[in-house]
Amino acid sequence: MSTLFKSYGLWDIVEKGAGTTADDLKKDARALFFIQSAVHESIFTKISAAEKAKDAWTILKTAFQGSSKVIAIKLQGLRRDFETLSMKQGESVQQFLTRVSSIVNQIRGCGEDLSEATVVMKVLRSLTTKFDHVVAAIEESKDLSTYSFDELMGSLQAHEVRLLRSEEKDDSKAFLTKSNSSRGGGRSGRGRGRGTGSRGNHQAQQQITKKDIECYYCHKMGHVKADCYKKKREDQQGMQGVECHYCHKFGHVQADCYKRKREEEQANVVEEKGSEEGTTAMLFMTKTNEESDVSQVWFLDSGCSNHMSGLKHLFEELDESYKKSVRLGNNKEIQVEGIGKVAVQTASGTRVLHNVYFIPQLSQNLLSIGQMMNSGYAIKFEGNTCKIEESGTKNVVAIIQKTHNNLFPLKMLEVDESALAVTDLSQSWLWHQRYGHLNINGLKLLNHKHMVIGLPEIDEVGLCEGCILGKQSKLSFPKDRSMRAKKILELVHTDLCGPMEVESIGGSKYFMLLIDDYSRMTWVYFLSYKSEAFGLFKRFKAMAETQTGARLKALRSDRGGEFQSNEFKQFCEKEGVLQQLTTPYTPEQNGVAERKNRTMVELARSMLKSKKLPNLFWAEAVATAVYLLNLSPTKAVMNRTPYEAWFERKPIVSHLRIFGCVAYTLINSHSRKKLDAKSEKCIFIGYCIQSKGYRLYNPETQKIIISRNVMFDENTSWRWNSEGVEASISIPNDEDEGSKESEPETNTLPKPIQVYRRRGNQPSQEKTKTLQELYATTQVLMVADPDCFEEAAEKEEWRQAMDEEMSAIE
Repeated sequence: MSTLFKSYGLWDIVEKGAGTTADDLKKDARALFFIQSAVHESIFTKISAAEKAKDAWTILKTAFQGSSKVIAIKLQGLRRDFETLSMKQGESVQQFLTRVSSIVNQIRGCGEDLSEATVVMKVLRSLTTKFDHVVAAIEESKDLSTYSFDELMGSLQAHEVRLLRSEEKDDSKAFLTKSNSSRGGGRSGRGRGRGTGSRGNHQAQQQITKKDIECYYCHKMGHVKADCYKKKREDQQGMQGVECHYCHKFGHVQADCYKRKREEEQANVVEEKGSEEGTTAMLFMTKTNEESDVSQVWFLDSGCSNHMSGLKHLFEELDESYKKSVRLGNNKEIQVEGIGKVAVQTASGTRVLHNVYFIPQLSQNLLSIGQMMNSGYAIKFEGNTCKIEESGTKNVVAIIQKTHNNLFPLKMLEVDESALAVTDLSQSWLWHQRYGHLNINGLKLLNHKHMVIGLPEIDEVGLCEGCILGKQSKLSFPKDRSMRAKKILELVHTDLCGPMEVESIGGSKYFMLLIDDYSRMTWVYFLSYKSEAFGLFKRFKAMAETQTGARLKALRSDRGGEFQSNEFKQFCEKEGVLQQLTTPYTPEQNGVAERKNRTMVELARSMLKSKKLPNLFWAEAVATAVYLLNLSPTKAVMNRTPYEAWFERKPIVSHLRIFGCVAYTLINSHSRKKLDAKSEKCIFIGYCIQSKGYRLYNPETQKIIISRNVMFDENTSWRWNSEGVEASISIPNDEDEGSKESEPETNTLPKPIQVYRRRGNQPSQEKTKTLQELYATTQVLMVADPDCFEEAAEKEEWRQAMDEEMSAIE
């Protein structure tokens, strides 16, 4: 914070206090604002009464640093730790110097000036005996009064690397010992007799087993120091605060990073030596540990004219009549046995490689940089990464990390065309889609804090085309701080969103969100007309109060007519619900609901775009987005999901699947004949709240099915043209939030959708329901706001909304 204040020229105001001039008072107010904005809400109460920046700073300093007496006591302990500091046996230089830095920083943080020379000399005195000669060299050759701690660290780490190399050589030699044959009787000593042994200095090799080896670290038998479990365990304990520069996790350094080693093993590039083996180096061939990985790894190569592969099963089409010779870098020729196309699955979707040479002599796959550029891709090398983009749209197709062998391997999965093929997508990418394109940091937080049950370890997934198409937005403005609810149902936010460009399958054009401020649990209701909002709010209030036993105290909304009707106001007054309405033209006052609306639309749009679903499924996507966000982390609820904050139990997420994927539901035996197909192909469109099952839609019969016996093909989307069903609605790019279109005077009911439930082989009779009825208790696109007044004035609904707002002000 002091750095921030100094950069704005406010440090003297904070440390010494403000004067009485107008400029000083303005600076003081700004400094106080910075302090209040930086602290957590739980700490804000300590400084809420402070009117001056100096007063607030003094309160925080006393609370967290302590009084002068407390600081003096703390310094005593830190000095003792510094004076008794010494390097432990088996401790690495990095671990020891990390401990030194920690103590030194704490001493300096308490206000005591500890010079670099003092720290350097203390480190030199505290090293183990194996560093004696390097300590002597430093003391004789360097001026310790000017020798910095960073220089010392570099020298010691370099020396440690040399020590480790020599010890590894010694350990490897320990497996094979040589003994001189004795002069006498075959004894190993120098016996005086002649014996049967050979004369002279001839040596006989004696092979010994691993159990005869002694560890130089723990002095136990059966292993060497490099494999010592005791050493590894102690090294790990000393690395708790060390961050890996490769995976950014704590507890190890980059050289020991398991993720880095695993990725390098997958590529495991073999650099061939010798002039006759130069072919392999010229073509960047590799070997992988598992044969299954070979077909998935493609290496960028600027030297080959076409894409090349030696794996025949990868080719979707292959013309084996095509013959040609390819000359390698060593003038050796190899035969091309065909040309065709290969379909591969990348993170950004299925791609087809055309004019790929089939060369049986190659055991690996090569991507021609020149051919990719001719196909409309831009290849950009930046530092240790290579980025492949579509030249026209600038969409990022792949980002490739350079390996330690200076190669660029790109992993692309083989596409299987069988009906129930499940491509082995990475777990992180799979769960990113299952969670409705939730941001990757949110998934990591869910796993790291154990907020849900059934979620695997999450890694980076790179750029997602669905997220870019569905979520990209302008930079946000800073948020104003506001007081939060302390209990469930103390405050509920609500907002109405719509009308949509198209009606949903159930005939809805709006949706209404209700968000509990304390838990951030969210509910969604779908409406055909705004006048339905009052009835749905009463149903929500009854449901929420019955579930929790708490009473709804306050409802925050905008000044939409649906929330200001006489019956709405009278109901709230009768039930003791305080209505909090935003002031005109300030939607930020209802920021929770406004931001949640935007989040729902972005997630819904991303799910629709990702699986290329028409917009008539917008209500299903919004319902699924609400369901998933209730299982996702939020900054408003620390280390818990809204679901856990509301129900007080952790949610299980192992049942989640990718929205919009192809699903196969079991047809009950009473509904089919002996030779009929046992499964029905559908689209997965969400989760059923009333019963434990999945909601599926059959485009051919236009029926919604609820079933628990479902098999999912998460990597496949419905092929509208090839499945005999046309997508009747195009997918627009824009959205229009919060437009105030007046309702039609007539109230026509939406066309009912047949809903079938399937559980086991038990026949069940279900009445026909509309989607409105189904969504009434579900927790679950619009067009963008005009950028300027001229655009808004062109639309009738916006002109009407302006007139309403002006009337409200008058």
